[in-house]
Amino acid sequence: MNRFASYLRRHHIALLALFVALGGTSYAAVALPANSVGVKQIKKSAVNRAKLRANAVDSTRVRDGSLHAQDFASGQLPQGPAGPAGPTGPTGPAGAIASGSDSNYPATKIDLTGGAKTVLSTTVSPTSTSRIVATASVNVAAKPGDAVSCYLELGSGGNFTRISSGAYFDTAPGQADVAFPVVGAAADRPAGTYTVRVQCDAIGGTSSYAAGDLVVVATG
Repeated sequence: MNRFASYLRRHHIALLALFVALGGTSYAAVALPANSVGVKQIKKSAVNRAKLRANAVDSTRVRDGSLHAQDFASGQLPQGPAGPAGPTGPTGPAGAIASGSDSNYPATKIDLTGGAKTVLSTTVSPTSTSRIVATASVNVAAKPGDAVSCYLELGSGGNFTRISSGAYFDTAPGQADVAFPVVGAAADRPAGTYTVRVQCDAIGGTSSYAAGDLVVVATG
């Protein structure tokens, strides 16, 4: 007993310091002052979902504009109302408002002597003011020295006007059938039904029409 008392007298300062240190740590662990724990005191990734009380994080604790679509589970974002229907696409090729075509190979060739003859014809019915463009390919049976002129006409109500210059050729020696293009256009025609035709005329010799194709497109 005397020995223990003697030990305490010699080491009382060190034992007191140890007691205070141990007591202070224990106190700090169980009785932190209010608002004393901040960002610096929390270890990175220490707070996870298991540490949060249910419904503890609400809209008042989320910074405005900080969430993105990928932050939400599939199906969680509400779908907006359907938008208005888009415009109906135009009909016909290449954005045409209307189109027409004709292609033939008559069993009996059309004699082109004695004045212009209609060899190809089709109708087109644009629904608004449109530019009408026509392209044709004409195949003519001829003999050397023959000459033929073909052109396009646009008509409505029986009245026709030319919409192309004449496509003209002279048959060279040794030629027989000859194919050549005819192209024309008419701008700013109001809505309605129009007839486009190819007229051919043998202006020298005895040529005849053999075959051909006509395509007409009305574009807004």
